Amino acid sequence: MSHSEAMEILGMLAVKLEVEMRFKEREAVEYAIGKLTSQDTKDAMSLAEQIYQSAIEANDMYNKGLI
Repeated sequence: MSHSEAMEILGMLAVKLEVEMRFKEREAVEYAIGKLTSQDTKDAMSLAEQIYQSAIEANDMYNKGLI
Protein backbone atom coordinates (compact mmCIF):
# COMPACT_ATOMS: atom_id res chain seq x y z
CA MET A 1 0.00 0.00 0.00
CA SER A 2 1.39 3.36 -0.98
CA HIS A 3 1.35 6.45 1.19
CA SER A 4 -1.19 8.15 -1.07
CA GLU A 5 -3.46 5.08 -1.03
CA ALA A 6 -3.34 5.01 2.77
CA MET A 7 -4.20 8.71 2.94
CA GLU A 8 -7.08 8.27 0.49
CA ILE A 9 -8.52 5.30 2.40
CA LEU A 10 -8.22 7.07 5.74
CA GLY A 11 -9.94 10.13 4.28
CA MET A 12 -12.84 8.02 3.04
CA LEU A 13 -13.02 6.26 6.40
CA ALA A 14 -13.21 9.60 8.23
CA VAL A 15 -16.15 10.66 6.06
CA LYS A 16 -17.93 7.34 6.56
CA LEU A 17 -17.46 7.52 10.33
CA GLU A 18 -18.82 11.07 10.40
CA VAL A 19 -21.91 10.00 8.42
CA GLU A 20 -22.44 7.15 10.91
CA MET A 21 -22.04 9.67 13.77
CA ARG A 22 -19.06 7.75 15.16
CA PHE A 23 -17.22 10.88 16.20
CA LYS A 24 -14.60 9.37 18.53
CA GLU A 25 -13.52 6.91 15.84
CA ARG A 26 -13.43 9.73 13.29
CA GLU A 27 -11.20 11.77 15.59
CA ALA A 28 -8.81 8.81 15.84
CA VAL A 29 -8.66 8.52 12.06
CA GLU A 30 -8.07 12.25 11.70
CA TYR A 31 -5.28 11.97 14.27
CA ALA A 32 -3.72 9.19 12.21
CA ILE A 33 -4.00 11.31 9.06
CA GLY A 34 -2.24 14.14 10.88
CA LYS A 35 0.55 11.80 11.93
CA LEU A 36 0.94 10.53 8.38
CA THR A 37 1.25 14.04 7.00
CA SER A 38 3.69 15.24 9.66
CA GLN A 39 6.22 12.39 9.61
CA ASP A 40 8.80 11.47 7.03
CA THR A 41 7.81 8.89 4.44
CA LYS A 42 9.47 5.85 6.03
CA ASP A 43 7.91 6.43 9.45
CA ALA A 44 4.58 7.35 7.88
CA MET A 45 4.47 4.10 5.94
CA SER A 46 5.13 2.02 9.06
CA LEU A 47 2.42 3.98 10.89
CA ALA A 48 0.03 3.46 7.98
CA GLU A 49 0.74 -0.27 8.03
CA GLN A 50 0.11 -0.38 11.80
CA ILE A 51 -3.18 1.49 11.38
CA TYR A 52 -4.19 -0.82 8.54
CA GLN A 53 -3.40 -3.95 10.56
CA SER A 54 -5.27 -2.57 13.59
CA ALA A 55 -8.31 -1.88 11.41
CA ILE A 56 -8.22 -5.45 10.06
CA GLU A 57 -7.97 -6.87 13.59
CA ALA A 58 -10.83 -4.67 14.83
CA ASN A 59 -12.96 -5.70 11.87
CA ASP A 60 -12.27 -9.37 12.56
CA MET A 61 -13.19 -8.92 16.23
CA TYR A 62 -16.38 -7.06 15.23
CA ASN A 63 -17.35 -9.82 12.80
CA LYS A 64 -16.85 -12.39 15.58
CA GLY A 65 -19.07 -10.34 17.92
CA LEU A 66 -16.25 -9.59 20.31
CA ILE A 67 -16.62 -5.82 20.12
